[in-house]
Amino acid sequence: MTAPGYTRQAAVAITNAARAEHDFAGWLAAVLADVAGRLGSSEALTAGRPGAWEASLVDQLVKGTVGYGDEYLPSPGRRGGRATLTAAQVRLIRQRYTDGDTQRQIAARFGVSVSTVSAIVTGKTWTWLA
Repeated sequence: MTAPGYTRQAAVAITNAARAEHDFAGWLAAVLADVAGRLGSSEALTAGRPGAWEASLVDQLVKGTVGYGDEYLPSPGRRGGRATLTAAQVRLIRQRYTDGDTQRQIAARFGVSVSTVSAIVTGKTWTWLA
């Protein structure tokens, strides 16, 4: 059986990301969370195989990344897979981190990398924002 064209395109894109991303696993988890957000729920990712071990692992990965409710999924419509943050979002990122959210959860929620969140919460970027 031949894989659909988008499967090959996805494999090429994922291979390129694996070569380029410092935190590939975090990136992949954020991508899956973004897709779930675009579809409206994490269950939409696994609807074709409910109960399968693969579906269970995808569900665990997404929910372990962003949280166990669909309200934590990233909002659709990000440009290029990455968000352009506003000052209000940066303040919210810092507050969520202070409140105990992990950097990975925050990154997936806002559609940015874990390294971006790290730079924000450690004060390496957005230093002017109190």
